[in-house]
Amino acid sequence: MFQLKWDDNYTKTIDDIPYWKKEEDINQNIIDYIKETSLKVPLYNIFDEKYYCCNCLNVLDKNMACHNCHTKFSCSNEKPDFDSRETCVLSHHNRKITFDNYTHLVDFLIFNIDNNNVYFYYISDELSYQELEACKYQAIHHFIINNSFLVTKEGLTDLDNNIFISYKELDYNRENFEKNYSLFYDDYFDNTTYGKLIFDKRPIYLYTDNINDLKNTIYKYTRIWETKDILDKELYHSIAELTIHPLYYPQFEYLVNYKLYNLALEVPHWFKEGHNFKEIFGIDKHYLPMMVNNNINSSELYLLRLAPSLDYSSIEYFASYLLFYQDEIIELIKDYKINLSKLKKYIEKHHNFNFYEYLDYLHMSRQIGLDLDNKNVLFPKDLERAHLELYSQIEVEEDPEINKKIADIANLLSVNKYEDDKYVIYPVSSIAELIDESKQQKNCVRIYYDRIASYQCQIYFMRKKQDLTKSFVTIEVRNNHVAQASTKYNKEPSKQALKIINKWEQTLIPFEVNEDL
Repeated sequence: MFQLKWDDNYTKTIDDIPYWKKEEDINQNIIDYIKETSLKVPLYNIFDEKYYCCNCLNVLDKNMACHNCHTKFSCSNEKPDFDSRETCVLSHHNRKITFDNYTHLVDFLIFNIDNNNVYFYYISDELSYQELEACKYQAIHHFIINNSFLVTKEGLTDLDNNIFISYKELDYNRENFEKNYSLFYDDYFDNTTYGKLIFDKRPIYLYTDNINDLKNTIYKYTRIWETKDILDKELYHSIAELTIHPLYYPQFEYLVNYKLYNLALEVPHWFKEGHNFKEIFGIDKHYLPMMVNNNINSSELYLLRLAPSLDYSSIEYFASYLLFYQDEIIELIKDYKINLSKLKKYIEKHHNFNFYEYLDYLHMSRQIGLDLDNKNVLFPKDLERAHLELYSQIEVEEDPEINKKIADIANLLSVNKYEDDKYVIYPVSSIAELIDESKQQKNCVRIYYDRIASYQCQIYFMRKKQDLTKSFVTIEVRNNHVAQASTKYNKEPSKQALKIINKWEQTLIPFEVNEDL
């Protein structure tokens, strides 16, 4: 149960560090909490689309109740997300429901305070099942301590590997990583030790019953205990938000004082510089009541900085789109001065609204010289029809200078070429190719020539090898991610094609902008 800590010269041990290595070391109140919580997570089988009791494996009724052990589950009976802590999705066993050898994990983050030392653990409860009689099962708990950390003012000691990681080092790596990746992309993740500590925010249960005990530890100036209600409600947690953020960034306490708990837990490093509210937050202080009342998160503040507005409903609405449409939303706000509340109403009236189609429409409207101050032009009643009408009016002429730039860019992007037995994916290399693709696909990719040449996006063609001259799928890439992929008339590609495109996307080599091209 003890970890030896050595002096700087590794000549003698200077301290014994008591920490949990096995189930017997864990405090009984923690074990009780984990067991009780694990047995509140129902199992969902994707093959028969039924919920099962995680205690006895009996099928739940429509009210999410088990008639065998009389457990009532609080989650809804709608199909769950795979990435959730509220339901365990069973997808890797045989279609026949046999649980004899089946196990599943429920994950937990746990603080432990021992002699004013603070330890932090990532623990999994592995549930397996013992058959008591025919089709009658009982859950068996097995605790796995995945990670153990000693938390200090200066950094984290990975006790399992005896490695010390300073907060300063973590902050340096976070800063370098964020220069190259957007906060709002779903693969915003660095697979190094630093990345796992900072960015690995997973669906996990956090034990908060002892969080007030942190008042008498190195956490005493952080006031992290005031965020307890938020931590209890939050489904996703990272190690950073509970250790590095409150202990390394003094801005954490500053944000807690303002009752901006989400910002404190998510991005305290955003507020390092500035002498007054406007300089620190990037917006006027009269927005503070709205920020506090809604406990705004990082996505909402990001949007508020882009488009200052007291209309929180619009900010909240578009913040949910940032994960998939960050660049498009920025372009709408910065280049076209779109009012978010008006755009929100427009989208709600058009159930098939497409950000890419709308931006293409605005782009063509500007090319033709339409008045974008006219609300009928800015928000056409039938977007698809208006888009097609403008598309038919625009003629694309070959520009030798732009053509050369596209060809040079294609030469660099050739490293991303994909080829298998049936398909090939390659970058566009000329305006003529864009025009041909546009004619075949009945889309407006032909007008993307200036965006390609100005590094705003990349266009690739996916073709069947049996007929390389026939268009199959048009692919747009932005920031090393597939922004859109479509077949004729902007329809979604087949599942097989999408599977290949998704696989290809993971191999993309980032495009380095060369202004000399």
